[in-house]
Amino acid sequence: MEYKHTNRLITEISPYLLQHSHNPVDWYPWGNEAFNKAKSEDKPILLSIGYSACHWCHVMERESFENEEIASIMNRLFINIKVDREERPDIDDLYQYSLRLFGGNGGWPLTMFLTPEAKPFFGGSYFPPEERQGMQAFPDVLNAISEAYSKRKNEIKETTAEIINTLTRIQNKPSAEETLNIADLDNASSRLLRYVDPNHGGFGTAPKFPPYTQINLLLRYYKRSGDQTALDVVINTLRNMAGGGIYDQIGGGFHRYTVDERWRIPHFEKMLYDNVLLARLYFDAYKVTSDTGYKNIGEETLSYLLREMYLDGKGFYSSQDADSEGGEGKFFVWSKQEIESVTGKEAEVISRFYGVTEDGNFEGKNILYMDRGMKAVSHEFDIPEEKVREILNRGKEALFTKREGRVKPFTDTKILTGWNGLAVSAFAEGYRTTGKAIYLDAARSTINFIRTELFKDGKLLHVWRDGISKGNADINDYAFLIAALIDMYEITFEDDASILSPLSGEGATFIPPPLTGGGQGEGGWKASSTEYLNWADKLTSSIIELFWDKEKGGFFNSADDEDVRLFHRMKTATDQPVPSGNATALTDLLRLTAYKDKPEYRIMAEKLIRIFYDEAIENPFSFSSLLSGVYFFLEGAVEITIVGKQDCSDVKEIISKLRGCYISDMVIYLVGDTGGFEVSHYIPEFAKGKTAKDGKPAVYICKNFTCSEPLNEWEDIKKLF
Repeated sequence: MEYKHTNRLITEISPYLLQHSHNPVDWYPWGNEAFNKAKSEDKPILLSIGYSACHWCHVMERESFENEEIASIMNRLFINIKVDREERPDIDDLYQYSLRLFGGNGGWPLTMFLTPEAKPFFGGSYFPPEERQGMQAFPDVLNAISEAYSKRKNEIKETTAEIINTLTRIQNKPSAEETLNIADLDNASSRLLRYVDPNHGGFGTAPKFPPYTQINLLLRYYKRSGDQTALDVVINTLRNMAGGGIYDQIGGGFHRYTVDERWRIPHFEKMLYDNVLLARLYFDAYKVTSDTGYKNIGEETLSYLLREMYLDGKGFYSSQDADSEGGEGKFFVWSKQEIESVTGKEAEVISRFYGVTEDGNFEGKNILYMDRGMKAVSHEFDIPEEKVREILNRGKEALFTKREGRVKPFTDTKILTGWNGLAVSAFAEGYRTTGKAIYLDAARSTINFIRTELFKDGKLLHVWRDGISKGNADINDYAFLIAALIDMYEITFEDDASILSPLSGEGATFIPPPLTGGGQGEGGWKASSTEYLNWADKLTSSIIELFWDKEKGGFFNSADDEDVRLFHRMKTATDQPVPSGNATALTDLLRLTAYKDKPEYRIMAEKLIRIFYDEAIENPFSFSSLLSGVYFFLEGAVEITIVGKQDCSDVKEIISKLRGCYISDMVIYLVGDTGGFEVSHYIPEFAKGKTAKDGKPAVYICKNFTCSEPLNEWEDIKKLF
């Protein structure tokens, strides 16, 4: 295909950057070439950050970046840099935070204006090509910024100095010195309930994003305190989300957010991180409530990911677009006539259940949501609930088949290390909850792919696409992968020295497992449980070396790398769309303290907590993941030792039942029936000396240096959770 324009982004691997490679804008990727040119020509930098699934990023591209007149202004007055926020989250974090200090709201697209030294002096998000709804026209903004840069440099210098001073002051606030206590955590957790939408779940009003970290904190707070209100909020939120338009009722999986408070009208992009985090949360809700509906949503979400977002035998893609065929949500919406033509005489029941009308609820079409419960539809049409269920299942299958013939939204095929770590944890939890080998196969394959393609010369890399790996991993990449490795250790219980391992260096060849059926031995080689744990420990040594603040404690978001060229090195613990890297690293340290008997990790964990503690207690909404980690620190791990052979039916039954329990902060170990493995095998301190009871498998449950007697009856075991 012939293009009128081609810019420097043409050599990048990011689909988002490649989408802009034929703009008339003279885009540069982030790097020295752009900054050196800005210095030599004394021009300000226009930094534009987005991602491929972002609807408003596409809008701004169509309106402004493909507009030759606007592009001409940009090229004449600025050095223009385009960044994929998924590829460089460190850059995005820093400038999003800077925009908030300017009083802006952040979000994507992010439009920032920088000095040639990369220091921000003005910014915003989406700018329209002409004045609209109180927003300045983008050309007017460009001209005003250029004029300010040339005529008011002293003011700009003062602004950038103030931003840097503020960031430094925030980061260097004193650590908490008071005693850490559970009462603080309970009070902070319960304060989340003040901001709940009592009618529709979630927090606040529109727009609404999936509140994964806050709901996760409330779930563990309920389990600790028995506060029924907290559980009610969890249930109300998860039910409304699962029944709303934010959930793809036909194909499974969650969209990014909704523009209304009832979870019905989404922005249609689907992100890997949302779906893996929410799948895990729904599995946890199932364990607490025993409501199989939550388990079904978790499984449907994982099935969507395997179907649409999985590169067989490798890993998971980052996102799917909101738009297709030039229209937002076109792939997902239906007219009433389409529903009728596909489902025939059963369309009336299906339309009633999913809220389908002639006028629709989105630009004349229908976003499907659960408008009526099964019982209400059964009563309205005077047919049994089981019959309604059969009609809906047939309709769902027919609509899915019809929809598969449409043009699908664009998929961003980057494989990101950190997000795939989150995916491994979700699929491990899916296996733990359901026992389905398909989930374990996917988790194994993904870990192997990361180890093979994104771990080079002892360093973790951030992104892979089409055979190319690049970018230094950040704290999230390391923390999420370490957590995933520990999760894999906990669910596999394997320690066969004859199994080839990705850490052995023996060049084992991987054969991708099938996505249907399959078992632990059908997918080529596999790492043993101990290898997962050993690699987690080695990566923890790396994050301490690369990211730990040796003066004040806590982990920086990125390594101290001269090539990064950031004007400030961030250290944060606030949750973003994903849990905080520092909070995840905190939990990693505590889990490894138990498994690897490293008290120095617990000392580091406390230092990390104290850096952020005061702010977290005051602002639980933004620090929910950290507060979950502080609970772990103060309450200690629930240490479970199972004594018995893995292939013993009694042991299998115990493991299966344990996997069905919601036990926060659990560490678990399987010891051979003689009290241990070969001498060469490492056994955690908490599992040593444990033996069978009366010749039968036994379970020991320890907490705060106190252990139960050996138990082998499930009724006795479950009383301790």
